[in-house]
Amino acid sequence: GASFPAELIVLSACQTASGKLYRGEGLLSIAQAFQYAGAQSLVASLWNVDDQRTPALMQSFFENLWHKMSKTSALAAAKRQYIKTQKGLDAHPCFWAGLLLSGSELPLNNTGLGAWWWLALSAGLAVAGYLLFKFRRKT
Repeated sequence: GASFPAELIVLSACQTASGKLYRGEGLLSIAQAFQYAGAQSLVASLWNVDDQRTPALMQSFFENLWHKMSKTSALAAAKRQYIKTQKGLDAHPCFWAGLLLSGSELPLNNTGLGAWWWLALSAGLAVAGYLLFKFRRKT
């Protein structure tokens, strides 16, 4: 089978961890497709992400990865930072709790340009694939 050479895929589009439940197959989602293709770990969302709040959380996550934190620690710290900087309802879990990490929790092995190029490419491909998937379902 084909292998997708990525340590981490970030699917920050809406509902990338959600999918359709098929009898005998389980839950099929775009996130699952990346895991089948060999991605070591991925971050995906259970529900619609907020376009105005999610970028700050993801920026913090990537900064934490850059400082060699494990992926789980990087995401947890980004969520705590987000909560700490928000006021009132903006700190509600609906804005941060839906982002989940699955797969390897180890820090990124390579924080050079190659690793970040793959992260950017994987995010772009994921968004394009998800939009195509949604568009095809409507037609």
